[in-house]
Amino acid sequence: MLKHQLCTVTNSYSQDDIVLTRTSDGLDLSYGFKAADLAAAASGGTLLHLSLELNKPMPILRCILEADPSAAAAVDGAGRLPL
Repeated sequence: MLKHQLCTVTNSYSQDDIVLTRTSDGLDLSYGFKAADLAAAASGGTLLHLSLELNKPMPILRCILEADPSAAAAVDGAGRLPL
């Protein structure tokens, strides 16, 4: 996966094993992505921060929180909690 490519979280087995599908061609990216690897670099936030900023639906938020419950307590670059 390259920077700025859109992907969908298609499964999460743990916070260290998140499966993505690349939006442009549907390629399954089963490389065991870590939640920390999917952080929003611009804001210094986590994937949960970014998902909330983009108004993603509850099933996506639930998937992220199940994969990494500590994301709810992580602050972004401005010191804000995601929820």
